[in-house]
Amino acid sequence: MSNAKNFLLNVHKLLIAVSVNFRDRVCEECSWSKPTFYRKLKDNSFSNADREMMLAVFDEVYFALKDALPEER
Repeated sequence: MSNAKNFLLNVHKLLIAVSVNFRDRVCEECSWSKPTFYRKLKDNSFSNADREMMLAVFDEVYFALKDALPEER
């Protein structure tokens, strides 16, 4: 049973880290502060260039996530 708990905990921690990594990478690539990220998240106000950068960052983070998934799956 502890392996199942550890597996769930590991997956949960990984997903939290992915969310933070995505935010930080978008902020870096779009030259935004964290408050700007959350404001834009709320009011959906970004340019087409920002959207393209977000998609590129998403692809990067997604493939890194696939590589980091636990072996037990």
